[in-house]
Order: sequence, then structure tokens, then C-alpha cells
Amino acid sequence: MSGSTNVTYIVDDSDSAIDYLCASTHQRVTNSFFRDTWATIASADCEQGWFQYKFNGTRVHISSPINRYGQDYTVNLDSAGALIEYGNGIYTSPPLSDGEHTVVYAIGRENLYPAFDYLTVEAGSSTQMEGRTIIVDDYDPDLAFSGNWSRVPIYAVEFDYSSGTYQNTAHWSNTAGDSFSFQFYGSSVAVYGIISNTTDADGDIVLSYSVDGENTTTSVESLANGNNQSIPMAQLLSVDVPDGLHTLVINVTFVLNLRQIGIDFVTYNASYENIDSVPSSPSASSTPVSATSSSNTMNVGAIVGGVVGGIVFVALLALFLYILKNRAHQRRRIRAAAAIIGRNYNPHLDVKHQSTVEAYQMRDQKKGP
Repeated sequence: MSGSTNVTYIVDDSDSAIDYLCASTHQRVTNSFFRDTWATIASADCEQGWFQYKFNGTRVHISSPINRYGQDYTVNLDSAGALIEYGNGIYTSPPLSDGEHTVVYAIGRENLYPAFDYLTVEAGSSTQMEGRTIIVDDYDPDLAFSGNWSRVPIYAVEFDYSSGTYQNTAHWSNTAGDSFSFQFYGSSVAVYGIISNTTDADGDIVLSYSVDGENTTTSVESLANGNNQSIPMAQLLSVDVPDGLHTLVINVTFVLNLRQIGIDFVTYNASYENIDSVPSSPSASSTPVSATSSSNTMNVGAIVGGVVGGIVFVALLALFLYILKNRAHQRRRIRAAAAIIGRNYNPHLDVKHQSTVEAYQMRDQKKGP
């Protein structure tokens, strides 16, 4: 767990802390929505206020998409007055001071079919965390992916307006051997993803996972034959553990061609009171064998590098001395030639021309004055 990242908790639409202010319809489905539930309005009176939620934190996000973009809905934050929002029904507040806040969401047009699925809150120091469901997006650096994961779907996926991935991101795999790991301090952990392109009876994708080294295998079941719809918010696994620090490791162990699995987010139930009391992760010291191996490798490399560097230095020094000696020998030859040839000697001629100069000088001496 990284202390540098924001901690966000998630609240399902069916949570008792959500206070519905008008007639609403609550639906239960298999997959597609967080914890298989969602709610919609059942009265135009919801225009005055559909639901409200009180929280301590520094930001709130409401996932309540509507079926047509560019429609009006209102949000009243801390009784500051209803603000008209324009868009797709989803709301994200600006940064808030750490403390208690109340948000009221309102929409009255039933033909927009708003689908309220969940809301999230970014925790502050005043937020009571113990027992809350913490959500960790696949892009969070606390999730360590290894292998051939893709950040875009390998095969095309489609969702309807009311469903989709958390924060519009996912990690995709169609390769056995891909894996990821995650450390958390809590009492349970669950992984949510996208089931996609699994239409044959033999098309199950098999995942193996371990919590603190205890291995288990699970299968992502095929969709009905002929059904190419992608299902988001599918709970791939859920494990209860004792309170404390744990390590989850997921491996893709079997996947057929034209199949893919998407990892959307991880949730866990917090075992700490607030974000200031989150225990530090021992990840830096939890792999002493690897760390020792790395250190030994660096030491051997340094020794080999020093030996090679010394050999190269000696060779370059020997070459430099040889060049100096050769040049000194050439200068002595040139001075000797100058003494013999006299004023007609041109020291700027290349050495290879000296024999020609000497021949001409000998010819002149024979002719005499």
C-alpha cells in the first residue's frame, strides 16, 4: 500500500446511508452494476431532490448516468443552493475542505431513465475508515501488473449508457501468464472486472489467485452462446481474511483465442480508523532474497568494470608513449636532414617527400656554382 495515493471509499446505491427523498425503483441484476443493484426515479417529484448523502471527506463522485447526453440535473452541496449540471448525469465535486458535507442529487424526468449505481468519497483525516469498502482503480500504482496487459481492449467491447468501467479504465489480458499483485490492510478483498468475448462452452477464462501464499483457482464463466455483450462490474473473486496486512496475487492461467478478461478495480474492507493510521507497507523489505541478489550482481559488475577499465587505461597509456617516442624519432631525423641539406630544406614537406628533396640537393651539388 502506498501512502502517497488518495484513499477512496465506495457506497452502493442500496446502502442504508443513502437517504432517498422521493419515490424510487430499486433493481437487482446479475453483474453490470456494482453489487448487482441500481436505482432509478419513479416520480417527477424527484426534481426537488432524489437522494442525499452525508459524509466526511474531500471530494464526492456520483455515478448516475442518463440515457441522453446534454440533459439537466441539479446538485446541492452543503445547502449552498441547487446548481444545474449539464451532461450525462454523472457528477464530481470540486475539492472540498476536510470535514462534514451533505450532497443532494435531483432529477425529475423519468424518460431519461437515470441509473444510480454508486457514489465514491475521497477520504480526509476526519473520515472514519474502519469497515468501509475502499475502491482501488486499476490505474492506481498500488496495483502492480506484470506481463502483456493492455490498457485498451484487445477486442472491441460495448456497454449501454447505464454501465461501464470505473473511471473509464481497465487492464486487459488474453495471455496466460499475465499477473498482478496488490497489498492491502483489511478484512476482505474482491476483484471486479469485465467479462468479454466468452461465448463458447469451452471458453472459460481460468484465474488462479493467492492471498498470503494460499493458492486458489476460479473460472470466469462463459456468456450464453451467441451473446457478445461485454459485462462490466463483474465480481471475479472475493475472499475474507483476518484483519491485517495481506498480499493478493492474481494469475491468468488459461485463456483461448478471441477471449479477453478486463481488470477494472479492487475493493477491500478497511481495518484502520483513518487515513493517518494506515500502516506502512513492508514491501521494501519483504523480498530480501531478491534484494541480496541484486546487490551481489551490482558488486560483481563493479569489480568486472574496474578490471576492464584498468586494462583499457594501460593499453591507452602504452599507445600514447609509443606515439611520443615515434614522433621524437621523426624530429631527430628531420633535424639531421636539415643540417645536411641546408637552406633548401623545407620542414613543412611531408616526410614521404624528403627523399625527393635530397635527390635534388645532390644534383645541385654535382653541378657546382
